[in-house]
Amino acid sequence: MIRPSFWALTCLLGQLASAQTTERIDGPLPLARAIEVAGERSPRILAAVAERNASNEARRGALARLGPQLSASGFGVSSKPGTMLSGPAMPAPTMSFASGSSWVGNLMLMMPLYTGGQLGAAAEAARHEAQAMAAEEAEMRGETTLMATDAYLNVLLARAKVSRELARVAATAEMVRVTQARADAGKDIAASVRRAEAEHSMAVRELAMARNDEAKMLLDLLATLGVSLDSKTDPADGFSASAVPSLQRLLALAKEHRGLIAGAQAKLKAAASQVRAAQGMQRPQVFGVLMADAANDPMMRGASAGISIGIPIFDGGERKAEVRKMKSMQTAAEQNLRQAELNVEREIRQALLDLDLAKSNAESARAALASASASLEIVKIRYEAGKAILLEQIDAIQAKSSAEAEVARAAFDAEMARARLAKAVGLSLPELDKIAAAGETK
Repeated sequence: MIRPSFWALTCLLGQLASAQTTERIDGPLPLARAIEVAGERSPRILAAVAERNASNEARRGALARLGPQLSASGFGVSSKPGTMLSGPAMPAPTMSFASGSSWVGNLMLMMPLYTGGQLGAAAEAARHEAQAMAAEEAEMRGETTLMATDAYLNVLLARAKVSRELARVAATAEMVRVTQARADAGKDIAASVRRAEAEHSMAVRELAMARNDEAKMLLDLLATLGVSLDSKTDPADGFSASAVPSLQRLLALAKEHRGLIAGAQAKLKAAASQVRAAQGMQRPQVFGVLMADAANDPMMRGASAGISIGIPIFDGGERKAEVRKMKSMQTAAEQNLRQAELNVEREIRQALLDLDLAKSNAESARAALASASASLEIVKIRYEAGKAILLEQIDAIQAKSSAEAEVARAAFDAEMARARLAKAVGLSLPELDKIAAAGETK
């Protein structure tokens, strides 16, 4: 039986305690810090850490079976025909008693001398399983990092909408002022003033809804980070247009950092070790045994030493079937590794395609915004000069606001494509930016 160490139990209790307390974060919040907080506080990651600790304890348990096992046991017997009893300790001693009443205390030391590589391979398999669990933790961190980045960028997108609506409110307020002045001068009718006021009122309502959406996006971010929803924080970064490493560099980074690939590699190594462990079961098993007994019967006192040998002769093909089973599992692990590599490469290529599309959309959106801005200025001048009608100015204001929305959406899409690219190679977006700044870029 594998018993978790006191250290692991303390660690797990500490994690559970920390998961029950909610930390506040206040003040400016850069993206790198948001990702760091998510890594420390996210319940998803804390659960993955606990599972990784459990796998480490399983590895320690497998290693313990390679060493000596010392146990103490005691027996008290009252029997007319005599009997044989086995102790509850590990390894369990077996004692034979003659008729009558007797007691005996036993100390047994058992040491594996030769197991055909079975125990060593089993310990190696447990070590690789622990590595696979650590890789799964890394994969969970990558997913949580992407979720935190998505939530962070959504706050920026909502904030950009608030800025647009503020500009629209200011533009419509100015439109109301000019229309009212034209009506007072007899150059326009009262209906135009009412129409301008209605447009301004709509802009005010849109601004209120945009601010509401921004507050909701901030709550989503705080919940994703695993911190108090009462936190008064403010994302401090904006959308970036940083370059990314080349495709070949990205593929190399994925082989080095991606948890999905590392986990599949570790599981393949564990499967190979399990094959060796199954093959070891076909070989002789040799254990050394030392025993010391104290009893009321002088004939049962003393110490003894021996060697226990087990040689498999015939088991109906059970051990051979186990070897074939483990070899099949190894083949499956090989194919799972190949599939993981294909999946990661597909994710990288898809993210690059999304990034190229976002960049193209951003260029066209910026051109459309420049055109809409220029058109609005012209329409304003023409309206004030009496050469254009009010609806032309309203349409121009709305067209500019729509163009600004497209620019913000393209910037968001580009950042999310870069974030998915970073996740595909097993890094965070700030880490990917550092690598891109230091080497070959696309």
